[in-house]
Amino acid sequence: MIRLLETPVPGVESVLPIATAAALDIWRARPGDILTVCAADGTFHRGRLLDNGAQVRVFEPLIPAPEPPAPRRLIQCLPNRERMRWIVEKAVEFGATELIPLACDKAYVGEQAPKQDKSATWSRVALEAARQCRRATVPPVRTPQTLADLLAARDADEIWFMLDRDESQPLGVLAADLRHQPLSILVGPEGGWSVEERAVLRAAGAVTVRVGARVLRTESAGLAVLATLAAFET
Repeated sequence: MIRLLETPVPGVESVLPIATAAALDIWRARPGDILTVCAADGTFHRGRLLDNGAQVRVFEPLIPAPEPPAPRRLIQCLPNRERMRWIVEKAVEFGATELIPLACDKAYVGEQAPKQDKSATWSRVALEAARQCRRATVPPVRTPQTLADLLAARDADEIWFMLDRDESQPLGVLAADLRHQPLSILVGPEGGWSVEERAVLRAAGAVTVRVGARVLRTESAGLAVLATLAAFET
């Protein structure tokens, strides 16, 4: 995130902190680019990077904020073909703050096998999507992980939403109350979670949820959750 040390005045140049260089590099920003910056008071603004690359001229506040009120990780079991690319793009648009490809028991295996790490391509897609929808951050796309990896690194304060039809709660009942909580959305493969995976996730305290009355494809289920959560942003 590109942070300013002050609250900017529209039309007036603001000097970027030295620490901003890393954020500019993530954005692949060049002089003349229009970027979203975060002011000292936590508000977001649009501004143009000046020719010296060390200043930005703010011209427009962003209300409501382009970032969700709390972290929202999409943990997506790897689909076949190129659907992960589409998932990354749309998840960034709907407010995901991090994306983790997941190797599941029923994950696709073939020419596009999950063991193939395409995170470099997916990261580029995330950058393009973040630019298009005025995000203040580029959500990272991690290398593929397993459930064991996730459990080992889990934050105790994080709520896990497990997408499943069995013994699930309607998401709409929970979304409004949990919008300020760190959330992870776990989406299984086309064939559904295995018995073992369901047991592991439920033992870890995952909340089983569903979106609506219909069975969704793996590439649309997580996006539906993100969109529902985004509807409660102010």
